[in-house]
Amino acid sequence: MVKHFQSITSELKNPCSAASFWLDANFDLDAVVAGLGAQVDGADTIRPGGNLKDYPWSIVGSAVEFRLRQACGVQYYGTTAQFGRVGRSFAGAMFHDALALLWDDHQAEEATSKENAWVLYFAGVCEGSYRSGRGGELACYGEVFSEMEISSAWARLGAQMDQLRQGVLESVNPGRHPCVGRLTEMMAVSGAVLDDIARVADAAIGSADFGAIRRGRDFVDSPVFAGGAWVGGADGDFIVGHTLFDVKTTIHPEKLWRDATRQLVAYVALDADDRYGIEELAVLLPRQRGAVARVALGEILEHSGFESRAEMHASARLVLDPGSRWRLP
Repeated sequence: MVKHFQSITSELKNPCSAASFWLDANFDLDAVVAGLGAQVDGADTIRPGGNLKDYPWSIVGSAVEFRLRQACGVQYYGTTAQFGRVGRSFAGAMFHDALALLWDDHQAEEATSKENAWVLYFAGVCEGSYRSGRGGELACYGEVFSEMEISSAWARLGAQMDQLRQGVLESVNPGRHPCVGRLTEMMAVSGAVLDDIARVADAAIGSADFGAIRRGRDFVDSPVFAGGAWVGGADGDFIVGHTLFDVKTTIHPEKLWRDATRQLVAYVALDADDRYGIEELAVLLPRQRGAVARVALGEILEHSGFESRAEMHASARLVLDPGSRWRLP
């Protein structure tokens, strides 16, 4: 019986998983990996200042990604839950709305600044956890949710947010909601981290490669792939036209190419109904000032045992879909 993990990324980290087995058996990606690395070899890297021992890499990466999405026109309120949910899920939804309010307070600024960088920091936590359907990153705020008396403070915020969404109110003042103020008091982010978020996001957004992405047509944020259910979930970063992008905020791009390539190939394989018509795979590197490395899907297939995208999809379904007749021994 095939064991399925939390997501395709978890599957690919396990060399004995069905997804890893399928990729290794059907693709020889050495040449592709080398080609992607060569495209950005020698790119200047923005390194964070201060002590890196306990640096919050994943949170900063999420915050930078949030800023990139916002720069492409993603509406933050589009992912908030409707008022009326109860318990922990309700508290999480209101946390999300509180972040949206704080973001609105600073959104008028044309460029990211140190003053709004902390908003991006928290937004990154929330964006990642709720887009993926998981709220583990919010566990540390459990006591705060209790202190705020969910039935009153958070409910009042929820009611006003509903009115805002319905157009009854033109704006909501976060200063009038103690639960929002409590979140700001909890912020324990160093100035070096704030500076890093701002520098990396601004450099990436101002790059020529990202400018082309913003001008691209048919932007799809967080695409969800039909075959994701086979592996416990799979959603990418974004698609522009027919190019699937993965964002990697790292100071060591030379170490990521194999894993990034396998992840992108897996996404295309899990696009089982060919909903997005992906023709190109790309890795965007914010810390390398928005550098992008690209490879055509046709080149990927040249290094595989498949003649076509349809043949690849059929093979992936046979191995990964729990409803298929084939199983790993």
